[in-house]
Amino acid sequence: MADGDVDFDDAEIQRILNSAPMRNEIQMVMNLIVARARSTSPIRTGDYISAFRTEMHTNRKLRAVGLVINDDPGSAAIESLFGVLTKSRRAS
Repeated sequence: MADGDVDFDDAEIQRILNSAPMRNEIQMVMNLIVARARSTSPIRTGDYISAFRTEMHTNRKLRAVGLVINDDPGSAAIESLFGVLTKSRRAS
C-alpha cells in the first residue's frame, strides 16, 4: 500500500452500519422526525397525526435503514400540499 492509501475493511464497515448503536441513532432521528411532523401537521380530525409510525430494516450485506411512515389514506395529499415529512426530515 502506498503512502496515503486507505484500505477499508468492508466487513467491518457493514458490521458498524448494522450495529446496535447505529440502529439506536437511526431510531433517535426517526423519533425526532415524527415529533416534528406531528407538531407541524395540519389538524382536522387528528387521523393524520396519529398515523405516523417508524420501521427499522436491517440488511446483513448493507446497513440499517429507518423509515418514517404515515398510514392515513390522505397522507399523500397532505404531503403534496404541506410537505410535512419533507420539512420534518430536513429539520432533523
